[in-house]
Parts: sequence; structure tokens; C-alpha cells
Amino acid sequence: MASKKEKKIIAAEEKKAAQLGITREQFLDRNVPDLGFDTNGERRFEYGARSFIVTITPNMEFAVYETAPGSKTRGKKTKNLPKPGKKDDPDMAAAALEEFKQLKKDLKAEVKKQRKRMELVLMTARKWSVDDWREAFEEHPLMRAFAIGMIWGIYEDGKLVQSFRYWEDGTFTNENKEAFELPETAKITLVHPLEMTKEQAKVWEDLLWDDGEIWSPIDQLIRATYTVRKNEENKKKLVRLQKKFFHDYLFGRELEKMGWEYCMEDDDYYEMYYREDKDAGLCVELHTSGNTLFEADLVEITLRGARFFKAGTFDWENHKYDDADDAKAIALKDVPERYFSEVLLQIMMAAQKAFLCDE
Repeated sequence: MASKKEKKIIAAEEKKAAQLGITREQFLDRNVPDLGFDTNGERRFEYGARSFIVTITPNMEFAVYETAPGSKTRGKKTKNLPKPGKKDDPDMAAAALEEFKQLKKDLKAEVKKQRKRMELVLMTARKWSVDDWREAFEEHPLMRAFAIGMIWGIYEDGKLVQSFRYWEDGTFTNENKEAFELPETAKITLVHPLEMTKEQAKVWEDLLWDDGEIWSPIDQLIRATYTVRKNEENKKKLVRLQKKFFHDYLFGRELEKMGWEYCMEDDDYYEMYYREDKDAGLCVELHTSGNTLFEADLVEITLRGARFFKAGTFDWENHKYDDADDAKAIALKDVPERYFSEVLLQIMMAAQKAFLCDE
């Protein structure tokens, strides 16, 4: 469960977003730190006699180039600043090394945060206009690196009409490496593997690898996918999840890392995990046999199924599982494919961490 501090931060972000007339995710787009990099994606570190240009690669690493002070000419590439030499200013070099050390920590923390946000985009299919996409990704030094390592799509009426890739030189190509321009009215989001054949996904994966061995910052093309089965289409409760897990604590901890909460009832007792995704307009509840906070690390729980609802349907702080809520639940066939798939993927990933005992 999110801590009081985290909830306070989220509430403050939502309040600021509301004041600007935008969503929280749009607000977060505008407030990704640039980590001191300029609009060209460069940050300089001075040793006195030498200068170093640092950039962020699509693999979320640093590329360090030695150059003369004031020069833009890049020398040999390395991953780290070198040890100071005899001709370097000792104080400047020491300060530069400390700054670089802190930058490494800052990059690691921010990459983790933005990966989580991109996973959410893959789940909710949140879309950008062309102008908003350029501002959020192309014009931001860190998010530009993210954009290069992922496959994007143009959508009409919720359907993928063109997948594409963004290149470091600012151009766009399709899966045939043919250049094209983004239509001014395009709606853009990350492509989900459910929307491509395995062959198409493999083509994109190979293209990324062939272009400098680029790893996607998220497992976009190779993730497991799940679909609604024929005999589930008209049902409102997903019962295939009725499995047993050891250690509710491990299971719940993994879900919470992915944005789930548990719905607390009386005396620190809970029977439900849930998540609400406003960008998708959806929420989901996962009902269990129940547990208490005091025994979370000792109890084996049984999953009793999941149901999907429109966002805003419940007051999660007070809601208790009740069959009467079926009237509000969405038929499984009406749950967007990628949302359904990502929910099941998260549950199964948590299950693997919690020692799934039934196949």
C-alpha cells in the first residue's frame, strides 16, 4: 500500500494538475527533471585542462566524450569520467567527479520512475497529440532516450494504423525502415504486442538490436500476453485466477510495487487488492480468501477471482466485496484487450514471486 508520504505527494500532484486543467500524468510529463542536461541532451564536466561532454544513451547509460574546454568536438567515447591527470585542476576535477557520481544515482532513480510510467502507458493506452508527444519526449534529454528504445503507434478509433520508431537524428521510420512524417492530427501511444503478430514484433526487436544493440527500457515486445477466453466473454468475474499462493506478504508486496492497493476492512483485515487507472477509465478488484496485516507473512491465501469496473465506481476506502456489485461490473469481453492482458500479467508476475503452487 502506498505510504502516507506517497499519498500526500500524489494528492499534491493531482491538485496542481487540476489547477492547470490537465491530468496528473500530463502534469508529470511536464515535470520530468532534465538532470542538468541542455536541450541538445548534453551536460559538461570541467577538469580545467580538459572538458567532458556527457550524454544519455538509449540503453539508459552515459556516454562520455573528452573534448577541449569550450569545444563541441567529441573525442573517444567511454562510460565514465576518467581519473584526474597531472595537468588537470585537482579541485575542479574532484568536484566534477562528485557531480558525476551524484548524476549516476539521479539517473538510476529517475529511470526507475519513468519505466513505471511507461509500463502504465502500455497498460492504459494513454495517447498524446503530436505536439504533446514532441514536448514530452523529443524535446526532453532523458525521455528522448526512452523514446528511441520503444516502438510507437498511430491510432484511429482506438485501433493501430501505423507502428513507427523514433531515431536519434529526429526522424521517424516504419518497420520497413521507410521514412515518414507524423500526421499533424495523429494520436500516439506505445504499441502493445497484442496489436502485432509475433513476426512483426520480431522485426521491430531485430531493428532495435541492429541499430547499436538497443534494449527497450521496458519489456515492450517480449512480454507475456493474456486474452479473454471464449467461455469467459459474457462473464463479469474472472475465475481462472482461483489459485493458491504461499505467503500473502510476498504476493501483495509485488502487486503494490506495480500500483495496486489492498482494501482495508475492520481490525486490519482485508480480502481485496485493487487498482484504479483513470487514464484507462477502469479499475479492477482481486478478491482473496482474506488476511490480516499482522499475519501477512505467514498466511497462504486463495484467490477468488477478479472483476473490472469503470473508474470512480467505488469508494475503495470503505467498499467491501459483495455479489450485488455484479450489476456494476463490466463483462470481460468489454474490457480493453491490453488492460485485461496487463492486469493478468501483473497478477501472474506477483504469483511467481509468491511461490505459485498450482499450475
